[in-house]
Amino acid sequence: MDNSLSKALIIAAGVLLAMVVVAFMMYSFREISSWSTTQNEEQTTEQIEKFNKEYEAFDKDLMYGVDVISCLNKAKSNNDKVEAEGYSNAYLVKVNVTFKKKLSENIRVYYVSKDSKKEKEAHSNTDFTNTKNLKLENVFEVSKEYKDHVNGIDFSKALAPTNSELSMNINQKYQLYKEAQTDDLIKALLAISGNLKQMKQNSKYDLVRDNWTRAEWETPAFSMKTRKFKCTNVQYNAQTSRVDLIEFEEF
Repeated sequence: MDNSLSKALIIAAGVLLAMVVVAFMMYSFREISSWSTTQNEEQTTEQIEKFNKEYEAFDKDLMYGVDVISCLNKAKSNNDKVEAEGYSNAYLVKVNVTFKKKLSENIRVYYVSKDSKKEKEAHSNTDFTNTKNLKLENVFEVSKEYKDHVNGIDFSKALAPTNSELSMNINQKYQLYKEAQTDDLIKALLAISGNLKQMKQNSKYDLVRDNWTRAEWETPAFSMKTRKFKCTNVQYNAQTSRVDLIEFEEF
């Protein structure tokens, strides 16, 4: 009888201990899960804040075109990643830019005069010799992406001083968004944003046969870089809380 009672007490104590251990484990699991969730939420909040600050830095009443180009490049990098990794469109950033004047591009050519033996700026292609009949596209590095998306200088023509306004509309919002929804002007600006001005020396210079010395191409991005802009709108996505729209206007 005593042995049976002792065994029953031992079993009961064992069951109670097991219940206590299980309860403790469940409590610990809940606490760890709660802590992990809190940590993830804090990390997500920090990531969103960091992301937004990168775009909020452009929320100014006065900035220059070079800053707008930087914002365009940042948004394009983000959008390329979103599309490549299959994220929701809610993570895309749209950038709108409104111009008050047309952008232009300019090509200058310099040569050495046979009379003075001094370098001068050419005013037409008759001022210098170009017996190799070089075309502009053979002098400068002009990407196909740029030529496909801009209507300005015809680079298939012979080397000559040239100035051209781009075919564009003032007071129109030019948009960067998804590849298929980005305006050609923005694509062209991004294509040459890392090379605002090109300067090429004539490695075959000859005073008689090829007396042009150097040529410079001031791209539309060069035309834009010192223009003044203001940020008119910053918008946040209701789903992600991230910046999803930023707008600039020239003044």
